[in-house]
Amino acid sequence: MSGSLDLTAATFEGNEVVGPDERGGAAVYARGDMVMNGNIVTSHGGAHEGGTIHIDAAGSIDLFSVFSSANYDDNTVGAVRVTDPDGVLEVRVGSSNFCGNTPFDIAGPFVDWSNNHVCCPADLDGGGGVDFGDILAVIGAWGPCAGCPADLTGDGVVSFADILAVIAAWGPCPELPGSV
Repeated sequence: MSGSLDLTAATFEGNEVVGPDERGGAAVYARGDMVMNGNIVTSHGGAHEGGTIHIDAAGSIDLFSVFSSANYDDNTVGAVRVTDPDGVLEVRVGSSNFCGNTPFDIAGPFVDWSNNHVCCPADLDGGGGVDFGDILAVIGAWGPCAGCPADLTGDGVVSFADILAVIAAWGPCPELPGSV
């Protein structure tokens, strides 16, 4: 995309970056002014690190209420890649959720317009980290429980496998990198 674009309530799913070109984004490649508001960007992959949403060149980019999950197993593409060698690009991110983006949620300079979150599914008690309280939450939901938050493995049963998932995620929940 070059020029100006307003994307509202769009869904991008299952796109993949292919080919030897190191540029581009799996879902969106922006080279001008762009607003993304209320978008879902999920299940993207690729063989390079262009990002699911790749932003470069001059312009003003606003990402609001964006949900991004780039969760292919072989993923080398994260959620948002900002390339700004001239320091003239302004990328503002607000009220957005980033879940399971590997290897990064946001790479490059951006302005944090607040209320952004990085998912931490094993933080069942909402304490900002995964700890003993989350093990207690798993035990409290023990048994058949399809779709409940304590079913971290997604198998429809809260069991010892979910306790192991809590232990594997032990520690503070991830945060977005610092903004500029």
